[in-house]
Amino acid sequence: VVFNENTQKNMAKLAEELVPGSGSIGMKEKLMNYFRRDKGGATFFDAGLWNLEAVSKAAFKKSFYDLDNKEEIEKVMKHVNARNKTFFHQFRTLVIKFYYADPAVWKKLSYDGPPQPRGFMDYSEAPKISKKK
Repeated sequence: VVFNENTQKNMAKLAEELVPGSGSIGMKEKLMNYFRRDKGGATFFDAGLWNLEAVSKAAFKKSFYDLDNKEEIEKVMKHVNARNKTFFHQFRTLVIKFYYADPAVWKKLSYDGPPQPRGFMDYSEAPKISKKK
């Protein structure tokens, strides 16, 4: 198990707060798949999410994912951003990358996707794959 259930809930809540609508494209699953492959990154982000939880519980006696008051959420996020800037910015960057890489989001933005199935932007046609004889 990469993250426990509470950490996953905090991760999903933070992602949704940073990029509203990210939950609708399965952001939690995308992040978990990423962290399963990158154990070092998972450890780094686990520590950052633990810090988020600790700040929330110290300030409001609730887990971050249980906060529903916008001011409380923003207060915790601002504190973590100020005190743990590297975690906060790297997590936000990761969420934004996963969000805008999703074809469902492309449709919302009226973007048809890469010009070729494999994303070859410099070609009018996909490269031919040679078959060895």
